Amino acid sequence: MLKMALVMLISVLAALPVYFSPGEAISPVGVMTPGDGGNYTMDDLATLAPDAVEKTGGYYLVKGNITVTFPDTLSLRPGDVLKFDSSAHLNVRGRLLALGEEGDEIYLMPFNPLLSWGGMYIYSPNPQYTSVLKHTVIIGGDVSIFCESSRLTVTDSEISDFQRSGVEGREGSNITLLGTQIHDGGYYGVYLEDSALQMEGSTITNTSTGIKTARASLELKRCTLERNRNTGAYLFTTTASMQDTRFTENPSYNLLLSRSEVELEGCFMNSSIYNIYSLYSELIARNSTLRDTLKDAVHSIGGSLLVEGLVVKGAVQSAFDLNATEFVVRLCTIENVGHPPSGYPFSAFYMTVSRGEVSYTTIRDVGFAYLEMVRSSVQCWISRMEGAGRFSFALDLNSSVIVVESETSGPLLFRDSKSSVTYSRMYNITAVDSDTGQRVENLTLDLFLPGGEVRSFFGPEGEIRQVTLNITVESISGTAHLGDARGVLSSPGYIPASLTLEEGSPREITVELFREHPPPSLVVWEPGEGEVVTGTLTLRGEYQGAYPARSVEIRFDGGEWIPLKWSGNGSFNLTYNLSAVIPGPHRLEVRAYDGSLYTGVAVINITVMVMPLDSDGDGLPDYREEELGTSPFNPDTDDDGLPDGIEVDTSDGVATDPTNPDTDGDFLLDGMEDINRNGRVDKGETDPLDPDTDGDGIPDGKDPSPLEPEKKRSNVDFILWTEALLLAVLIVALLLVVIKRWRGR
Repeated sequence: MLKMALVMLISVLAALPVYFSPGEAISPVGVMTPGDGGNYTMDDLATLAPDAVEKTGGYYLVKGNITVTFPDTLSLRPGDVLKFDSSAHLNVRGRLLALGEEGDEIYLMPFNPLLSWGGMYIYSPNPQYTSVLKHTVIIGGDVSIFCESSRLTVTDSEISDFQRSGVEGREGSNITLLGTQIHDGGYYGVYLEDSALQMEGSTITNTSTGIKTARASLELKRCTLERNRNTGAYLFTTTASMQDTRFTENPSYNLLLSRSEVELEGCFMNSSIYNIYSLYSELIARNSTLRDTLKDAVHSIGGSLLVEGLVVKGAVQSAFDLNATEFVVRLCTIENVGHPPSGYPFSAFYMTVSRGEVSYTTIRDVGFAYLEMVRSSVQCWISRMEGAGRFSFALDLNSSVIVVESETSGPLLFRDSKSSVTYSRMYNITAVDSDTGQRVENLTLDLFLPGGEVRSFFGPEGEIRQVTLNITVESISGTAHLGDARGVLSSPGYIPASLTLEEGSPREITVELFREHPPPSLVVWEPGEGEVVTGTLTLRGEYQGAYPARSVEIRFDGGEWIPLKWSGNGSFNLTYNLSAVIPGPHRLEVRAYDGSLYTGVAVINITVMVMPLDSDGDGLPDYREEELGTSPFNPDTDDDGLPDGIEVDTSDGVATDPTNPDTDGDFLLDGMEDINRNGRVDKGETDPLDPDTDGDGIPDGKDPSPLEPEKKRSNVDFILWTEALLLAVLIVALLLVVIKRWRGR
């Protein structure tokens, strides 16, 4: 209620006139042109009324009102400086031509810089009379330029330090501002009522409201409205077009609309409580940017909204707060919204009693939800939504969302029992002839949807577009998934093809259709009936058909069909690893597929004998490795160079310890003793179970000749002399240490 009352108050205030027209000022001292259609200068006026206009010190002192009578023209020349007493006005009923030059401008200003002056009043209803100001500087004035039923063009000029308005147009005035700066004023940079303004390349700064309009027409191109004390532009019952225009740092509103029709193209707005606040207005915004909003980037009550290519970044509250608004948001990017420094987070869209569409739009990094809805309905088409703080969609009071081909993340929040979210996927299906690759015409797709519904689709030109799968969620029961839909695709003269659509299916599907033909045939030669198969199944047979086989399939005991890679016509020889098949008798079924038809099924009864599992291939089954304490995933558990299976094999009479790299403790690894790793003691090898293979008293690992016992004596002598020498060296070293310490005392 408070918001609606505020809206009504703003609307009423906007309709009221700000102040009354000053009309033609009356002064006891003044000068009027004769009304003869002449072209007069300030020198002429000084001659006509020296009491009213005095030329002194390089400027004209205007003591009373100047009135340019219709159809006369007042021409101000480059370098003219007019200084007005505080009560003096410039009244134009004919035409004013103030044509300064760059570097030689015309000045209109108060005589006393501490006071203002009456300003300029233009009332010239004749459409052939257009007043022109170029390279003109106007300082001060209650209203610097007031136009009533007049035409005015201001180019490359500057207007500043006014009390109420820089430029004001009323009663059908038509004003053009080109390259003009308006700044440091009171209420409005420009005020329009029942008038039109064309503004290009101009700037309005440091006024209360940059532009205020009522029942007006407005066109802005490449303009800037920045750092005004309240609002950039406030438009009431106005038709406006704005291109490449910047609204920045206008603290309350960058753009405030009431019952207006506005179109934005390529505009930029930032640093305001609301970048756009729209009351019962129609807004079109294309390719524009809204940044750093202290509340909502776009706040709309009533009316309609069409947004394309908009970038919204950094809104503390919502990107779009919509109340009783119809909207379309397309091709937009919304980032970093809904994160207040404290308090409750906000959603990218918050809408009440609104309806619309969000399509081809990216939404990321949102405080609460992508869409938060009350009595509203939305369709989301082909959009990407990621990084929701709490929920994907939050719905209340019979709201609904249809999500079509869009990616979302986050759970759903239902605040009532009547709201719903419907997820939808669309597929385009094309059929081609398997022989020619050309499209097959006159298609029919009978699709069996989840829940038992059957829908038929038709494609006379070989393509069926927008085949849709939907699933609706109406409770807080959790995440929704699309169910599988199975169908049959057919065309006259072709064999129907089965088709499955599911959540992971590609959106563009091409199906081969085969011309009608006899079913192919299959004969299996091996395995034979009752055959015992161990380890690997060998499958041999022959296929014959009008089309080559795409695959041969097998299954055991009526289970799932297992495709084996093979294509062609004629005989085949295939294998299949039986490690996953339980040992025992099985019913083996075999068939082949040509892409459209299956052969008959060949049935063979076999018995499967599966070799024990040996995961590491070391010749030792996994169950034995568990018994022995070896690793079933390391073929050489003790890293001695011999596989575990060789170490425990006792068929040759030699069995080493697979967990001890040196079974006999002779300082030689078992794999170094069994050089050829065959599990036997061959010629030229030491015995891994005998620490002294040649029996000479020296361990094999320390014996330079472990297989030659006749060298025992020399070997022993060598070892004794070596050990004696080492002992002598050690004794000498100890004596030297003792002597050194004794001398140090």
